[in-house]
Amino acid sequence: MADNTEGYLYDVFISYPHEKDHKTWVVEFFLEKFELFLTQDIGRPVKVYLDQREISPGIAWPQNIKHALGRSRVIIPVWSVNYFLSNWCKAECCVMLHRETQLGYRTDKYPNKSLIIPVRLFDGQRYPQFAKEIECFDCTAYNVIFEDYKKTPQYYELLQKIKGWTPLVAEMIDKAPPWSAEFLTPKWLDEPIQALGVDPNFHLTNKPFELPAMGSL
Repeated sequence: MADNTEGYLYDVFISYPHEKDHKTWVVEFFLEKFELFLTQDIGRPVKVYLDQREISPGIAWPQNIKHALGRSRVIIPVWSVNYFLSNWCKAECCVMLHRETQLGYRTDKYPNKSLIIPVRLFDGQRYPQFAKEIECFDCTAYNVIFEDYKKTPQYYELLQKIKGWTPLVAEMIDKAPPWSAEFLTPKWLDEPIQALGVDPNFHLTNKPFELPAMGSL
């Protein structure tokens, strides 16, 4: 990995709603084995950004999150209706979507390059149009939260599914563009977030976008 002042710091940025069930699914059922399997596929310890592990008391979390986005190779958004109702989740995703657009990813020039690798927890019928057009890692059959879930055959199936998916994530990490200091500039961070307010394609139904509040995710 690069040093502390430039270059990529994270391979993956995990973006997820902080509603209780979503957070539990990500932290308790998904993340541990995802990191284990992905480490095998990239051949080195994987660096994953998860806000609750990186932001300690006293840290300015909006700046921390934006800095982490600017120094992450790819983003894994955990999509649901709740995700697209969260202004911070949408802001995180739109930063990577903007990077893709600027680099020409998901176009005829680079049809097989992507920086957004979504996990889907619920049916995507009501997602914004751009999200419907991106292939997701479908975990709708495994989005359950109950005591002793890890002891069930369903959880074992989820682990097998994650194990089969991480080679694709590793491939996308390997294809990430060389890091640029521009990724940390307002043009690549703040401007895409500001543009969400006038971009109806990113909205769920007719809910207007509001800039994320400083006090909560």
